[in-house]
Amino acid sequence: MKYKFTIFFTFFADGDIRRKYIEIAIKPLLENTDRSVPIVVIDASSEDYSKKNKALFSNFNNLTYINDTEINPFARCKKYLHLIETEFVLRLLEDCAYINLFNDNLLSINNDVSLMQRNKQINVVQYPIINDQTFVVEGNTIFYPKIKFYEKELFEDGDYRYYDRSTEREIYHYLCNNILYRTDFFIKHWNYFESKYIDHNSAESSKPNNKLYQFIFNRQYTWKLGVVIHKWYERMLHPDEIIRNIFVTETMGHSSVVHIGYYSTEIGFDELSSSAVRGVSDKDDESVTSVLKNLAVFSDSNFLDNVQFQEKDDF
Repeated sequence: MKYKFTIFFTFFADGDIRRKYIEIAIKPLLENTDRSVPIVVIDASSEDYSKKNKALFSNFNNLTYINDTEINPFARCKKYLHLIETEFVLRLLEDCAYINLFNDNLLSINNDVSLMQRNKQINVVQYPIINDQTFVVEGNTIFYPKIKFYEKELFEDGDYRYYDRSTEREIYHYLCNNILYRTDFFIKHWNYFESKYIDHNSAESSKPNNKLYQFIFNRQYTWKLGVVIHKWYERMLHPDEIIRNIFVTETMGHSSVVHIGYYSTEIGFDELSSSAVRGVSDKDDESVTSVLKNLAVFSDSNFLDNVQFQEKDDF
């Protein structure tokens, strides 16, 4: 099968727990595809951990795996974007469980690619993460609420349905999430954010790595004004490099994405990117832990070895 998209992973995974996240993330790909889908992995882990991480991908036969410890994720990956040879890119987070998303040899993703080919106005397609504050843990099972896709105001393209996510939340100019992009846009998008931001969190919060911006706006009472001004700047001068709209397709009517990351995906953080400081340093895993206490179960290796995920209606 010739795929029209490349799966793109970029992560930092020093530690056995974080490697478990990767194992859970790619397990459905191994179980439900012919394993020839093109995959590009940019692993920022230290060399010894990267070798262990790479072993998890050994059964894929169209894989490019790169170990690069550059801290800035945009600068790190910019060097390798030329390796993407397909028309589309599916960026996936390594700390999510993908339930039914990859069934039938990635049929749903191929359907979304076809939708974007037919409708050029769609900027990106997102595969939203379930609200991880609503989990219920019973034994080794995570019960989670399903996205109520069919209760949205839906558009139709033939018999294919989708909705505009901007009707339920603000659209970020950059979003560190599971997203399907056109490759030409993805490269322009990534290159622009590499020129302005130091990490995923500063990019999502529209706080550029700019000394003038920091001097004027990085204060308790002015940073929100700075974010508003900078967003308008990007909309006016960089409209082709930022996310302009996000659509969610009927793929999410039968699939779920559950975030399991207790440890942060960032190698380090800067005072400008305050949202990167999600918790406290964990001495055993040399990482930053989440402040969401219900995610603490995902710091237990035995739990991760046996975890099951089950949709529950009565939340």
